[in-house]
Amino acid sequence: MNQFTVIHTYYNERSLLETQLERWNVYNTPIKIILIDDGSQEVPAEEVLRGVSFSENIDFSLYKVTEDIGFNSHGCRNLGARLANTEWLVFLDIDYTIQPSHLIKLQRESLAENTWYEMNAKFNGHGDPYVALNQFIIPKKLYLESGGYDESFVPFHTGDREFLSRLSSSYDTKNLEWLNLTCRRGGRKAVIVDDAAIPVYDDEKMIFYTRKFDPTNITPIEQRINFDWERVL
Repeated sequence: MNQFTVIHTYYNERSLLETQLERWNVYNTPIKIILIDDGSQEVPAEEVLRGVSFSENIDFSLYKVTEDIGFNSHGCRNLGARLANTEWLVFLDIDYTIQPSHLIKLQRESLAENTWYEMNAKFNGHGDPYVALNQFIIPKKLYLESGGYDESFVPFHTGDREFLSRLSSSYDTKNLEWLNLTCRRGGRKAVIVDDAAIPVYDDEKMIFYTRKFDPTNITPIEQRINFDWERVL
């Protein structure tokens, strides 16, 4: 049976985390979950989780980045991959949920150790499925071998496409056509603001403010986990 760790990152999104909590507690198979708070100041994950109890199937741990350095979710994913102690990793943004029955099927599925797997999604569970960018399943060994996300791109929304392109060029990729995640927020449109130090999110308008990405001004960073972090739960 395949052993998985589901890795989520979180940033000031109480309602989405509360939805995840409801989903986690109906999982009917043992699963490890790592949640990493990307420096939330307004609504830390620890605050949302205060007093919450988990079902016996959930092996849960919470970590936090100690400083809000701005869209460091890909660095957080690198941290989650390093901390996980299972063969397989499932990366999900906080607005994507997975059906309990699909977790069970994943545990029993014949998966190739040199392959990473795309997943599909439906917005609020309805409509036509689409390939869910940056939601994927991968062997931990392959993830670490690939180098993970390039943290040179913090705080820009660029590192996911670079990393997935690198994975696709180096390893086999398959789509799990039977697996449909539920997306509970949808994509936010970027609004360029020259003096934005870090991205600022407005989920009511479904936009985020960020400075323009200029690859000529990016300083390459070879190492991973370029930030301080600590375990909370």
